[in-house]
Amino acid sequence: MQAKNNHVTLSGPLTLKTVPAWFEKTPQFCAQPIRVDLAAVQEADSAGLALLVHWSKLARASSTPLQFTEVPPQLYQLAKIADLEALFAG
Repeated sequence: MQAKNNHVTLSGPLTLKTVPAWFEKTPQFCAQPIRVDLAAVQEADSAGLALLVHWSKLARASSTPLQFTEVPPQLYQLAKIADLEALFAG
């Protein structure tokens, strides 16, 4: 994960094996909008989707705008199956 000026870039797999480490790196949700670029995510599963849902809930709780960009098709399809594609709207 790279973070710069409230822009976070995730790369590599976002799976059950990697998600625990991502939880430890959860961005600090502050008063400024945060954009999470997912273009470099090579693989994702339901654990990865759960992480993004968790981040979304944290952002909402702190009234911080959060946007996920460049969502890989595999991750979007998983969200659609779970009726969570609204997570990527905006």
